[in-house]
Amino acid sequence: MRLNGWQRIGLVLSVLWALGAGMHERNKQVYAAHELFQSQYRMCLEQADAVKNCHDNVSLQVAMDDTAYWPDVAFYAFGPVIAGWLVVLITLRTFRWVSVGFSKKHE
Repeated sequence: MRLNGWQRIGLVLSVLWALGAGMHERNKQVYAAHELFQSQYRMCLEQADAVKNCHDNVSLQVAMDDTAYWPDVAFYAFGPVIAGWLVVLITLRTFRWVSVGFSKKHE
């Protein structure tokens, strides 16, 4: 199947969107995990007697596990791409359908 210029542009933009949106959403999750870790660590320091105790009890990995949700990353990466292609497809089909109606001779 050969792609025309508009389809190639759409494909390139779709790939760029999926990569960019996926990385952006994942970075938001990592930032949220870091913030969660920092707040838990601060609360531990306020309550604990020893700093070593906080190192043992509060973990960045646990915070990452609590905030990581890969379905969100997939949704933000691929949801708009799928929706965009569907809107374009429906719009083109509708436009062609209406155009055919105008090109037929009235009987």
